[in-house]
Amino acid sequence: MDVRGLSTPVYRKILVGYDGRHASKCALRRALQIAKSLGAEVTVLRVLHEEIHYAHPLSAEEAKEVRKIYLADLEKEVKELIKGEDAAGVKVSCDVIIGDPAEEILNYAETKGYDLIVVGRRNVGTLKRILLGSVTTKIVTYAKGVEVLVIEPWEDVCRL
Repeated sequence: MDVRGLSTPVYRKILVGYDGRHASKCALRRALQIAKSLGAEVTVLRVLHEEIHYAHPLSAEEAKEVRKIYLADLEKEVKELIKGEDAAGVKVSCDVIIGDPAEEILNYAETKGYDLIVVGRRNVGTLKRILLGSVTTKIVTYAKGVEVLVIEPWEDVCRL
């Protein structure tokens, strides 16, 4: 392959799909490294799957309160995670929404103009993946107009 005509991608807005698991922490770490080297900003997005987290549909007021609680927790967790990283100068923000994780991450990235989505890949069982699909697979499959970087949890970047 002739790579002379290829240029280094320039990402200005990076979205990290985050669920608090090890793989998503690895994705955040890699996103911070990329952002620092390119002068990009990072948004950490946590999507609460309403059907899994709650036994009944949430009212607008309940959803607002749940989002507020989870956002405060996410901001605290992200602040702790990036404390040990060399992330000086990287603008990091957090957001929490309720819905289907893959759909919401894709919609968020597309409507808010993100250049790159970074997600971790969990090792889920074959049966679960066949029956439910994986969030990462759906994001890679359906992303339009935004690049996707999948971080494997055993990569060097994951040594937390």
